[in-house]
Order: sequence, then C-alpha cells, then structure tokens
Amino acid sequence: MQVSVTTTQGLERRMTVEIPAERIESEIHARLKSMVRTARVAGFRPGKTPLKVIERKYGPQVRDEVVSDVVQSSFSEAVVQKSLRPAGAPKIGEVKIEPGKPLAYTATFEVYPTINSVSLEGITISRPTADITEQDVDEMLEKMRRQRATWAAVDRTAADGDRGTIDFVGNMSGEPFAGNSAENFQLMLGSGAMIPGFEDRLIGAAAGDALTLDLTFPADYHVVALAGQPVQFKVIVKMVEAARLPEIDEEFAKTFGVVDGNVDTMREEMKKSMAHEQRDAIKTAVRAQVMDALAKANAVEVPQALVDQETNEILARFFERMGIDPARAAKLNIPRETVEVRARRTVVLRLILAETMRQNNIKVTPEALRAAVESFAQSYDNPEEVVKWYYADRKRLADMEGVTLEQQLVDWILARVTVNDRPTTFAELINQRQSILNEQSS
Repeated sequence: MQVSVTTTQGLERRMTVEIPAERIESEIHARLKSMVRTARVAGFRPGKTPLKVIERKYGPQVRDEVVSDVVQSSFSEAVVQKSLRPAGAPKIGEVKIEPGKPLAYTATFEVYPTINSVSLEGITISRPTADITEQDVDEMLEKMRRQRATWAAVDRTAADGDRGTIDFVGNMSGEPFAGNSAENFQLMLGSGAMIPGFEDRLIGAAAGDALTLDLTFPADYHVVALAGQPVQFKVIVKMVEAARLPEIDEEFAKTFGVVDGNVDTMREEMKKSMAHEQRDAIKTAVRAQVMDALAKANAVEVPQALVDQETNEILARFFERMGIDPARAAKLNIPRETVEVRARRTVVLRLILAETMRQNNIKVTPEALRAAVESFAQSYDNPEEVVKWYYADRKRLADMEGVTLEQQLVDWILARVTVNDRPTTFAELINQRQSILNEQSS
C-alpha cells in the first residue's frame, strides 16, 4: 500500500492511498468462494453452485462491498503508517478502480494539533477570600425567612418584594418554545429571577392586567444560544400577594433541625454550612480563572471539525432543554457564530488539559479518589452511606474520578503560578459562583 500526505492549510491534510489490485481481487475471490456454501441459486442444490455462477450473479455487488470495506480499513492503516491523528471523519474523494490496476483514492481530513508544551508563564491567579461575618449570617437568616414567608393576596398594584402569580408565553422570532411558558408561575418581584426588564415591568401592575413585554436577553446571558436575542413575552397577572415573614424564634429554629430551638445554636450551624459553601465557591472561582488563563496563555490551533461537533452539541442540548424540535429550531435564526466562540474555547481547553495531564503524568490514584469521595460525603448526614453509594456504581465513581482529576490538575497548576489573595465578601463569592455555574450549564 502506497501512502502520500500533503498539507493543504493549517491542520488539514490530503492523503493519497494506492492499494494493489491483488489485494482487492484476492478479497473478492475469498468472499465469493465463501458464498458457495450458503448461496441459494435456482437450479442448484445448496452448496453445489459453481463458483463461476456465483461470480456472475453476485460479483458486482461483492466488488462494491469489498471496495467500500477496503477503503475504510486502508484509511485506518494509512493514518497509523503516517503517525497521524485524524480529528473527525475524513472526506473520501472519488475512488478510482480499474481491472488489473491499483485502487486509488484521496482522503481529506484535519489532524489534532501538536502541543509541545503547555505554557504557564505570566499566569497570575486572584484567589478570593472572605470572612463570614455576623452580618452575613443575618442576611442568610433573612433569606431563610423569605423562603418560609406566608403570602396574602392584596387588592392593589404590585410593588417591589411582592409576589405575582402570572401566566406567560415567550416567543423568539415569532416562534414559541417550551420552557419559556408557564401557568400560575409565582414570581417575587425584585428577585432577579427573570431577565432584565421583566420584573420591572410588572411593578405597578394589578390582578387581571395583560402585558406585552418586548425584551432582549443580555449579551452575556449564560445560555449562549439566547445571548443578545430579542424575545417577546405575553403576560397575564392573576394575583398580587404581600409577604408575611416568620419571627426568628424557637419555632423557627426547630424547622431547621435545631431540636431545642436555640437560636444561637441555629446561627452556629448555619455558619458552618456557609463555611462549606464558601470553600466550594472559592474553588469554583479559582478553577474558572485557571481555565481562562490557560486559554489565553496558549494559542492552540484547533480542528474546525471538533469546533463544529461541540457547537452542534451545545445547540442540541439547548433545543432539547427548551423542547424545540429541529424544524422549529431552524426558524429561530440563532447566530451560530456566537455559539462557536464558546465551542472553540471548550475545545482549546480540552486539548490543553489533556496534554498537560499526559506530559506530567497526572492521574487519580485510588487513595486520592477515596479521599475525595469521603470529603464530599462529609456534607451529608450519613457520610458512610454516601461513600457506599458511590462505590456501589462504577459510573457514579467515574464521575467523581473526573472531578477529582480536574481538581488535581488545577492544584498542580496553582503550585506553579503566582497566586494572590483578594479580599471580598461572602455574598459576592456566592453570586460569582452562581454566575460561573450558570455559564457552565448553558
């Protein structure tokens, strides 16, 4: 088999393959001969059909099958021979085959980039730090009071802090999409649960009002497929309610598992929970910075095939989550270029992280995995049962292994770059974490 490779542009390669005619004819003959035992041909008993008859009846079909199979298998052999790593499926050109002559074809494909080393030069990470103050605990208590508020209907227009019960339907480019409509939806005004402008327009509305809201998703909206897109909501206000907050007393404390109802004990338990949440928020913020820094410090050319694949997966997840079928999705006119930016960054990071782990032999040991599972389990009432739950299922354990491997990689990088502490507040930390998680889930 003769193989030659040329670089067309960037990561694209054009490979020409020639396969000796003897290989093709030998494979065709072998398949036809094997058919003698099983082929049913009128006028002949099973297994007694002459090879010449089999060849006349099935020869063209078998030849086409052999050519297709040999092209597939020879491509795999050729890339191994030339030490190439294809990214995505090849585009096979015209297959040339004439009796007695070699089979020849061309294959065009992209290859994975060669990353000789991952640069950490000049990377500085700003690690947020915060003390949990009594004011933070007070603010958390206030949130908990609001979560347990009772609501009473009021005969007036809605004000900030009220709860509205609404029906709404959202449309993009005139197309409704599941997930952006709801009936009897309870929305606390001023909560920021909806996109900018939605809640503001409901302030001053009364039960029975019907509103049309022409809004635009923020340019940095966490669902990248919706970012910057115009949307229209039809809203009907069905009820306006005002909150009645519970007192922070013994009964309130008992609802949070404090058996004796001691408010001071409740505050201490709450502070411990907030400390755990804070540690998680710091890890999330640092990880996001590490990923951003790696992407900026390492200019990596990526195969367009991988970017296209990731773009399609992002859009598919979005459409599935929103209940949009392919026919309706085409009418939404979502700019593919916007999604590609996110997809390209994801592909770049995957390549950089994989190469960093390979070059530095970063792996998860059984001991490290066990420690990670046990640490995670400590946030539950029965840690031992949580550990058993993970180890009872290989897939669950593999998910934890992936998280642990990524954390080991982040720790490895942090030990080799500049890390400066940046004082902040508990509230800012939690808000930042939520923004990062929203972006990652889009």
